[in-house]
Amino acid sequence: MKTIVFSTLVVAGLAGFLAPTTSRAVDDECAAQIDKFCGDTVVGQFRVVECLKTHSDKFTPSCKAQIQAQAKAIKAELKKVGKACKSDIDKFCASVAPGEGRIARCLRDNAGSLSAGCVASIKRAN
Repeated sequence: MKTIVFSTLVVAGLAGFLAPTTSRAVDDECAAQIDKFCGDTVVGQFRVVECLKTHSDKFTPSCKAQIQAQAKAIKAELKKVGKACKSDIDKFCASVAPGEGRIARCLRDNAGSLSAGCVASIKRAN
């Protein structure tokens, strides 16, 4: 469930690069709703996010608020990672088109060559 919740909340392409521990807890009721409507959705390519959008009218106001709050927090963390990794992205991923996790895959493929600041930022986000 935590992996689903994390994937649900991801709003940037670094999702695959950050561990599920980045997710913030949602209450049991909200987690059950996410599982009910999107638990069988295959993670990746923002399919879970699309599932949530499709079923957004079925979530309670409390659950919607929790999802939005968590998405905002994760977005802030991902911005920090993006800023810390900008030079690495420019160096290793300049020819990679953003979107659908391509930049994250590029960083992951070059993990052994990333700057210390980028690596530290990713670890802090975890």
